[in-house]
Formats: sequence, structure tokens, C-alpha cells
Amino acid sequence: METPSHKDRRITRITGALRETVTDPVAVETMFTLFVNQVEAATVLCSPSLVRELAVGFLLGEGILAERRDLLSVRHERGRGIVRVRVAASVDLSPFSGARKGTLTTGCAKGQTYAFVRDVAGMAPLPFGTVLPAAAIARAVKAFSHMSETYQSTGGVHSAMLWDGNGLQVFAEDLGRHNAVDKVFGQCFLKGIDPQGKVLLSSGRMSSEIVLKCARAGVPLIASRNAPTSFSVALADVLDMTLVGFVRGERMNVYTHPRRVL
Repeated sequence: METPSHKDRRITRITGALRETVTDPVAVETMFTLFVNQVEAATVLCSPSLVRELAVGFLLGEGILAERRDLLSVRHERGRGIVRVRVAASVDLSPFSGARKGTLTTGCAKGQTYAFVRDVAGMAPLPFGTVLPAAAIARAVKAFSHMSETYQSTGGVHSAMLWDGNGLQVFAEDLGRHNAVDKVFGQCFLKGIDPQGKVLLSSGRMSSEIVLKCARAGVPLIASRNAPTSFSVALADVLDMTLVGFVRGERMNVYTHPRRVL
């Protein structure tokens, strides 16, 4: 049984001189500890939905998983707050051994990543990919911004969506914008959906970590109602990725490689 995405809370609401007690929905926060082949890899704060997909997406984003055949099983032990992932013996788990230190990111709740940004040095620039009209991107971001029921009721979550230029491919929401992206790519991996050449829509800031996750997935274009950072712009420039920010109404800022936006 799925844990509800929000809980009602009795609060005191103050509006000018008016003070009243009302019921207000609050987004649910939970946590799980991820074990990979019995090795403790991370403890993750998140929304309660798509936890298995989040665990897989996290491993993809860290560069631990790459091929579907390397994932043997993934099990969520809800009552214990544990996700157990089994991977092939050939998978390198040294990032979780203490040989490499985790890096505090700019994500919600001080998200942690074991992937060094310098890992990008070994990555080839992304292929040209989809070319899209600016008007189509604007319409997609507008529709996407209304898709999260939890956000509409609580204002407390981020969303991410994989879009192929025509319609929705995969959607996810979470307290953290990085988690939402991991849930999208985790779903793709488990369902056999190829994200390469498609577009990621995000409700949050486009940080360097999100650019790196998209680069690993082969997604060349990221669009958001919010801003990028200087590091994310630099990474996208090197990797031949297109960052589109502040998509609001008919206006948008294309920070890198604008040839994908007509």
C-alpha cells in the first residue's frame, strides 16, 4: 500500500487581523537506507512514491549502473526503511567503500553525490538530438507546471518529466529536485524506455549535478521555469547540451547551444 503523498495538519492561519485554525495539507517526507550488494551506499530523504525507481536512478546518476543486465534485483523493505539492490559482480562499488568522499551538493536537504564532476572529462559531447520550436517548449513547460497534484495541494515538492517533443514519456515528483530527476531516469531504466535524445523538464534550479545526470542518460536538452548556475552552464557548454531557463509564457533564456531551439 502506497504511503500518502501528504498529510493534513491543523494550523493557525493569520491573514491581516484575522487569526483562524484550519486544516492544511503538508507534503510527506520519509527516508530509506540504500544497500548495494550488502554495502551501505546512502541514506536518502525523499517523498514516499517510486522509492525503488529513486534508488535505481541514484545509482545511474552516480555512474554505478549503466547496463540493464547489471541490475539483478531491487527490493523495497517498507517497514524497515531499506532498499536492497543487487548488481552484477563486475559493477564497481568502490565509490561506497570510503575510498572516495561524498560531495555535498546544492540540492534540497544537502543532497549527496559520490560522482566527481571531473568524471565529465571522460564523457563525449552529446549528439545533436531533437530540434524543437521555442513555442513547443513553452507549451510543454506550462502544461508540466500543472501536473503535480501534490504541489497543487501542498506547494512542497518538485517535479521532473521526460518529454519527446510530442508528449509525456515519464513523470515524477519529490521533495528534492535531484530525487525527482533520479525517479524519472530510474523509471526509464526499469521500464526499458530509452531517454537518449529526449528533453528533461524540471521545476527546479538547473544545477551542475542535474546536468551531469542528464549527460549520463544521453538527454541533450533541459528546460525549466527556473535558473541555471554558472557551473551547470559551463558543463553544458563542454558537453554540447542545451540549457533553457526562465521558461515563462512566451519568454525563455537559452544559455548554451541554442541551435536545438528554433
